[in-house]
Amino acid sequence: MGVLLRGIVNVYRMVVVLFATAIFSIISIMGMISTCYITSEAYEVTFFCKDNVVINVVFLIVCVSILLALNERGIFNIIEEKLNDDKIFKKAKLFFLSIILCLGITM
Repeated sequence: MGVLLRGIVNVYRMVVVLFATAIFSIISIMGMISTCYITSEAYEVTFFCKDNVVINVVFLIVCVSILLALNERGIFNIIEEKLNDDKIFKKAKLFFLSIILCLGITM
């Protein structure tokens, strides 16, 4: 019974991973090739407009390169060490939540 259960779990896990990968891939490709705009009318119609794929790919490569460079310098480890202090963590949390609140109010 244990072997059958492990087989079912493995098949289930594989199906979930395949579906999640397919969905994520479709959303990523759509995000690269188009931008959607929602009208502010009563019906809220969504328009998909063509986007420049080259600019989006270059921007993605630049962002990933910056993150890798920051990781090489150990910036994330320094930030993690500082955020382990509860006092600094609470200040940072309040700061970022305030930014989100201001953005929400202005929209």
